[in-house]
Amino acid sequence: MSKFTTEVRWICESKSGFSIDQLPNKSVDQIIDAAWDKIFDFTFDFYNATWNATIAKFILKYYYTREIGSETVGLWKLRLNTRCEEI
Repeated sequence: MSKFTTEVRWICESKSGFSIDQLPNKSVDQIIDAAWDKIFDFTFDFYNATWNATIAKFILKYYYTREIGSETVGLWKLRLNTRCEEI
């Protein structure tokens, strides 16, 4: 088991496509807007498919500064995918 894991913030920043020089000028919402569809790259349908983007962005913003609690991003995405399917 790892002693430390990464934060959702780092995952969003790395998936956003912004360079390291651009990140200080971007808001949390801009980073999440650019990254959400690369993180939620699996199929999931909540109440209505038109709400998928809104709910995915809400989830990322809610957990933005928290650690993922998994050894790898792949394991975290698997847990996220499973949870979204259960809901």
